[in-house]
Amino acid sequence: MYFHFQFLTDMAALAQRYQPEGGSLDRRLCRRRTAYIVLMTAIALVSNLPAGLLDFLEAVQSGLVMGGAVAAVIAALFIMVGLFELRGFFREGESAAGK
Repeated sequence: MYFHFQFLTDMAALAQRYQPEGGSLDRRLCRRRTAYIVLMTAIALVSNLPAGLLDFLEAVQSGLVMGGAVAAVIAALFIMVGLFELRGFFREGESAAGK
């Protein structure tokens, strides 16, 4: 998780440097990064609870893990959209330099 956190932090810093004036990609990447890390931490905590602790709530525990996993996948998709948007900043620069 640390790798993902640091990677997305670095990508947000890159976006801050190269985004157009008034752009918000850096802030969006930071928010998405934080949501993803919080979801992954919550999933790890809930899925590793001691077996005897939630005997009467096994269905709730599995539901929480599945719901968290779906939310984490959605967050990851939003992160990918942001990274593709960041890539576009450099592709625009390459086409302008090639002319």
